[in-house]
Amino acid sequence: MVAGKKIINQLITNLNAEYPLFSLYVENIEKGLRKKALEHLNQFLKAMEDWTFQMKEAFCRKLFNTSVSAENDLQFILTSNLVERIIKPTLLQMIAETAGDYLPNLWYGQYFQETNYVKKAYELNPFETRIKNILLTRLENNLWLSTHHLPGYYIGNIENDERDLELAFAIIISGEQDEYTCFLKAFNQFRKLIEQYKIQTRDAAQ
Repeated sequence: MVAGKKIINQLITNLNAEYPLFSLYVENIEKGLRKKALEHLNQFLKAMEDWTFQMKEAFCRKLFNTSVSAENDLQFILTSNLVERIIKPTLLQMIAETAGDYLPNLWYGQYFQETNYVKKAYELNPFETRIKNILLTRLENNLWLSTHHLPGYYIGNIENDERDLELAFAIIISGEQDEYTCFLKAFNQFRKLIEQYKIQTRDAAQ
């Protein structure tokens, strides 16, 4: 099994009527029939060559709206062909043409690990719990990458990382009760590491 049975059933149910080839692709992926699945996907991609932007947009919305999870539970169906030929270009055009819509930003940032797009989604809709969880996860990953070689050396940008820390703590404080406290320990540790590094570099410069 490559993904949860629930999300697979949702995909097949939601997409079968309008996108039967894609539904067959998902069904065969679930059965472990990769060669047959890719045949259906290639047929689907070939058919999409003649689609208008509006048709591609409708497909993307149907696909990504199948999941409302903060987890990347659609990742198993996002092959490089599908992503590079259809998903990414369509989402980017949606972002350009529907500036007030947070969803294309969220989907792009969530599935392609692009934190700035998740930040934009949060800016457009700062109240949705799913966006906050995705953004906190992205910020946690980014800060870990910046600081994981400390105290040896720092590979991030301190000014950017401190802004991200401020944003993370603002989101955590905005939560009801203990909604985001699972992130608190990590961000407190990142703040401590950055402060120690700043002291270390300041002392070395004197």
